[in-house]
Amino acid sequence: MHTESAPRSTHTGSPERVSVPPEIADWGLQLRISAPGFTARRLTCRPESVAQARSFTRRALRRWHLGAVSDDAVTVASELVGNAVRHALPHASTPDPVAWLGLIRNPAHLVCAVTDPVPAPPAHVCLPDPLTDTGRGLSVVNALTHTWGWTRLSPTGKTVWAVLLTWPHA
Repeated sequence: MHTESAPRSTHTGSPERVSVPPEIADWGLQLRISAPGFTARRLTCRPESVAQARSFTRRALRRWHLGAVSDDAVTVASELVGNAVRHALPHASTPDPVAWLGLIRNPAHLVCAVTDPVPAPPAHVCLPDPLTDTGRGLSVVNALTHTWGWTRLSPTGKTVWAVLLTWPHA
């Protein structure tokens, strides 16, 4: 497993692929393969996946009483899922590729992780041309999170993850 990260990175992780309806909250608990504080959602290569990720994240954080970090977490999830849908899934070598959005919480942190089947690293954080409409996502993630990075999965794929502090906010 290969891990690369932004300059402050320290954590890795990836959600599993399981065939469960995406509307089930905390499906990992229902399948007895998870623990409290973890939830995940399967996403496809469709524009509505980003809106679904935002809604899923907001519901999970409401359930976990993490309203203080909700706006930042929803923005981070949206950016990471948007990158997977726009840049990774269209280039996957499998038909009907999927990505997974996983949220993991503990008393001090919230980890937002997006796994996709393409091993290419995320773009570097840079300042885009001021007249372009794209290219700011990872700069936004960098600004809103405590740390972020990516982990290459074997034999293929990657997880891009970001850590938000929940304490003392929560």
